[in-house]
Parts: sequence; C-alpha cells; structure tokens
Amino acid sequence: MRFKIFLIKNINQDLKSKCKVISSLTTSEQIEIFGLPENKLKNVFKRTCTIPIKFVGNNEEKLLLKNMLLEIGLDLKDGGRILNLGDRINKADAMKKIIFTLQQKFKSKPKTIAVGDNHNDLEMLKNSDIPCLVKNNKFINKDLQIKNLIISKQTAPEGWVEIVKLALEKIK
Repeated sequence: MRFKIFLIKNINQDLKSKCKVISSLTTSEQIEIFGLPENKLKNVFKRTCTIPIKFVGNNEEKLLLKNMLLEIGLDLKDGGRILNLGDRINKADAMKKIIFTLQQKFKSKPKTIAVGDNHNDLEMLKNSDIPCLVKNNKFINKDLQIKNLIISKQTAPEGWVEIVKLALEKIK
C-alpha cells in the first residue's frame, strides 16, 4: 500500500497540502516528531500496511479528511504524534479474527492480552481479557470505561516493559 496521499483523487488539494508524509521529511524533522534517535527511525518505516503522516490542519479539517478517506475505503488512525493512513481494518477486528481462528483450531477461547498506549488502541483493549495501557502523557486515560484495565506507572519505553511484566503476572 505504498502510495502518496497526493495520488488520491477524491481528496481536495487544500487537505492534501496539510498531509506531510513522514518518510519524505528530513531526518531532523522525523527525530522531532517521533522523539527517537536517528538509529531508531528505521523501525518507524518498517510498516507495510499504513503510511505515517503528520497533519498540519485543525481538528475540523482532520475530520473532513477522515470522512473523505472513509468514503473511498481508507482510514486515518490517530497514533498520538502522527496519523496512520491505511485501510479500514482496526486492531480489535484483527484480534477478533485471530481469536476466531484459534478457537476453530483448538476448540477453546484463548486468553487475550492487549497492550496499547493511545486512542487507536481502545477498541482492542475493550475486547481483550487482560487490557493493558502504557501511560502516555498526551493521552488522558482517567475516563476510560475498560473493565480490569491495567495502567503502567511509567511512560514508554519503560512503560512497555512494565506493562508486559504486569500482564504476565496477571495470567500466572
């Protein structure tokens, strides 16, 4: 799915101009957006199903863009620092498909652990047996209505290690 947003015909030029494809930005701009050292940036671009973009418009324009993309079978997932342009499948749908496949094979429902750190993870967390949220200072999680939610005390990257340990303790 490697295409540029400017090739999508159904999106008006003004909105297209507000979408900055992260891979086309300078290394220093990428470092600023992701807060990663240069040697870790290569992992950001190992995506095969989404294109990370920085949107420089307002929330109303972002919603308009999202709706235009939905009409043509694409979607924008808000990942916090960036938006991810991709198809309309979400993490919860993918998890449900995996669970269904495992149930068919093993004749029992597997115990699921979901780990996330932002808005785009909420449906997945709501649909898991052990939902785990890595603390994110840009994501206010005080109002979440997710049963049995485990929240790390630390932010990433330490928070990821912490939350995996907590989840593993929970299943023992």
